[in-house]
Amino acid sequence: MEALTVLSKLIGCYERWQEIRKAYTLHWTNGNESLQALQTFFDNNLTLDSMLSMVKEMMCVLPRTMPAVIRFACLTRLRPSEACESFRLIIFTRQKYYNPEQQRIRTFSFS
Repeated sequence: MEALTVLSKLIGCYERWQEIRKAYTLHWTNGNESLQALQTFFDNNLTLDSMLSMVKEMMCVLPRTMPAVIRFACLTRLRPSEACESFRLIIFTRQKYYNPEQQRIRTFSFS
């Protein structure tokens, strides 16, 4: 939202952007809404630390290969299906998907 507002000012269509924003009731957020929704979903008394400890406990009882997928999903913040598919691509097609010289994943190769 902030980037779009700055862009609209830069290219001279700020008033039009404000009309669009009001027409579709778009508004800024502080970025904590996802965490608050997750905390409310589980329990109002839960904190991020307690949720992470629950995830760590879960990882201890899962089969040996699953904790890596859970850790990957938590770190990347991908949706569960996206995290599983990304992890599968990285592990099973590592030769084509990972560039060891540049030490990065070549996502553009599979677009």
